[in-house]
Amino acid sequence: MASKKFRRIFFWILVLLFIATTPVVIFYARGYRFSFERGIFIYSGSITIKPNPQKVGVFLDGKQVSSKKLNPINNSYHIDGIRPGEYLLELKLSDYNDWSKKITIHSGISTEFWNVLLTRKEYAKKNYNTSGMEKFFMSPDRKLVAYTQNEDQNFSVKILDLDSEEIEIVFSSTDYRFNKEDFEKEKENIEWSPQSHKLIIPTFNGERKNYFIADIKKKEIINLENITKSDELKNVRWDSVRKDSIYYISENNLYRMSLSDSEKNIIAENISGYDISSRDIYYFQLPSGIVYRINPENNKIISQVTTSPPNDMSDVSYRIIVFDEKRLAILNKIGKLYIYNDGEKEKYFSELSQDASNIHFSNDGKKILYWTNNEINVYFTREWDVQPQRQENDIKYITRFSEKINNVQWSKDYEHVIFTVGKELKIVELDHRDNRNLTNITTLNTNNSNVITDFFESKIYFTDTNEGQSSLYSINFPEKTGILGLGN
Repeated sequence: MASKKFRRIFFWILVLLFIATTPVVIFYARGYRFSFERGIFIYSGSITIKPNPQKVGVFLDGKQVSSKKLNPINNSYHIDGIRPGEYLLELKLSDYNDWSKKITIHSGISTEFWNVLLTRKEYAKKNYNTSGMEKFFMSPDRKLVAYTQNEDQNFSVKILDLDSEEIEIVFSSTDYRFNKEDFEKEKENIEWSPQSHKLIIPTFNGERKNYFIADIKKKEIINLENITKSDELKNVRWDSVRKDSIYYISENNLYRMSLSDSEKNIIAENISGYDISSRDIYYFQLPSGIVYRINPENNKIISQVTTSPPNDMSDVSYRIIVFDEKRLAILNKIGKLYIYNDGEKEKYFSELSQDASNIHFSNDGKKILYWTNNEINVYFTREWDVQPQRQENDIKYITRFSEKINNVQWSKDYEHVIFTVGKELKIVELDHRDNRNLTNITTLNTNNSNVITDFFESKIYFTDTNEGQSSLYSINFPEKTGILGLGN
C-alpha cells in the first residue's frame, strides 16, 4: 500500500516537473533566456560571422565557441542564444594575427560581421628576379607585367611573363625618360591595351611630353608625335570599343585616332580632362567647368551631366574619374576633389577634399575611396543595408598617419583598404564598430615600393629591394576560399 502511494506521489511530481519545465524548454528553443538578476525571460540575440580564413577559433569573453558552428553553405558561423549585453568578440588562428571587437548584443537581433579578415604573421615571398625594376603595370589578362628601368642613361620597358618568368625588352631609348614622380603628378602611367598586346608608354624629352605605342607581338614602336603631327600631346588612352584606336588631347582638344590608318576625328573642343566609361566619353568643358557626356558611336549625341562648375576654378587642370552617368568625381593637380552623385535620395555636387591625392570607386560604385598624403576616407554614394549600415552621402574617416601614405587601393572584398606607410604594407577594415582592425601584412626593405593587388589570383605584387637592387615580389593574399568551406 505504501509503495503504491509512493508511486502515485512520484508520478505527480514528474507531472508537475513536466508542467513547470515545458515552458522553459519552449522559451529556450525560441531564443529566450532567463535573467536571474531581473527574474524574467529575455529574448536573446545572436552573432553571424563570415571570416577569411574560414576555419577559425571564435571566442566570446575569452570562452571558445564550438568550431562545429561553421555553416558550409555560406562559410559563416552563427552563434545564437546570447543574452543581450556587451561582449569581447575574438577570432583566433595559429600563425595569424588575432581579430577582435567589443560588441553589443541586442534582444532579437543578429549582429553580423560578413567581411572579417585575419592576416598571417608572416607571408612567403616569391621573387621574380627582375633586378632594376622601378614601376610595373599588370596586363588586363593578368598574365604579363610591363615594368620600367632607368640604367646608364638608358630608359627601357620590359615585359615579364608571370608563368614562364621570361623577360623581353619592348622599348628602349636614350633620348626619352619615364620619370615616376612627374607622371604621378600627372596621374599618367603605362597603359595596356584591352587585348593585352600593346602598350601606351608616356615619356619626357627634356620639358616636352611624348608617347610611344609598343606592339608586343609585332615588335614594333610607333612614335605618336609622328602620326598625330602634334608636339603637344597629353592624356593618351585606349579606345575601349574600337580595337587599336586611341584617344588623346592636343591643344585642349580631344581626338580619336585609328593606329592602323592614322585617321583622326575631333571629339570635343576646349576641354581640360576626360574619362571613358562603357561606350561614353565624359569631358570637362572649358571655360564653363561643366561635365558633358558624348557617345562617339551614336551620332556624337552630347548630354550635359553637371549643372554647375566647381567652386574653385583658379586651377582648371581638372580630370574626371567616372563610374557611370550618375557617379563621377573631378580632381585637379592641387588636390581639389569634387563628387557628383545623382543619388537615390538627392543629387549632390560638393567638395570632398582640398588636398586629395587620388580616388578609386568600388566595383559596384557604392563607395569612393579617397586619400590625402596622411589620411584615408571613404564616401558612400548609396545606402549600405548590410551591417554595419551606412547612409547615402556619408563620409567615413578610416585612418591617419604622420608619415606619407602610398599605394592606397581597395582589397578584394571592398571592405578593407590596402596601403603602404614607410616600409610597411598594411590593411585596415572599413567596419567602424568599436576599433578598426589595422594590421601589418609584411615589412619591406624600402619606403618607395610599388604595389598592385590581383583580385583574381588572390595575390599582392610589390617591388622591394635586395642588396640595393629593386625587384618584383608577390605574396598570396588573401587566403583563397573553396566551395562549401573546403578552401583552407
